[in-house]
Amino acid sequence: MTIALSAALHQGILGALDTDPALGVILGATGRVFDRAPDDYAPPYVTINEASFKADDNSTGFGGEHLFDIHAWSRSGSRGEAWSILDRCERILRDPALTLEGSVRLIYCRRLSAFVTLDPDGETFHGVLTVRVLTEE
Repeated sequence: MTIALSAALHQGILGALDTDPALGVILGATGRVFDRAPDDYAPPYVTINEASFKADDNSTGFGGEHLFDIHAWSRSGSRGEAWSILDRCERILRDPALTLEGSVRLIYCRRLSAFVTLDPDGETFHGVLTVRVLTEE
C-alpha cells in the first residue's frame, strides 16, 4: 500500500500547492501548478517532477520515505521570484493538511535542499525544492 500511496501523496501535494491563495498571488493566479506544464506555457508556474519511494518498515507497521522535486519557473528578470515561489511551497508543505487514504498517517514533510539557476535559454530562472515525506500505516 505504501508504494501506491506515492501517487496519492503526489496528488495531495499538487492540490495543496495549486489551491494556496498566497502562492496564487506570487504566480499571478491559482491553477498554475502542474505535473507537466502545457507546451508554451508562460512562467511563473510550478511543476512537481521527480518522485521516489523507499520502504521504511519496522516491527509495528509499514512505512515509507517519499522524495519529491518541486520546480519553480520564472522569467521575472531575477532569481527573487523563483526563491519566493520555493519559499511559499516549503511553507505550505511544512505542516500540510493533506488527506491521505485509509490508515496511512503523514509523519512529516520537510525540505532537503533548494537551488535556483538560470536556464540555458538565458531568460528563465529554474528553482528546485526537494522535499522528504515520511508516512506510516
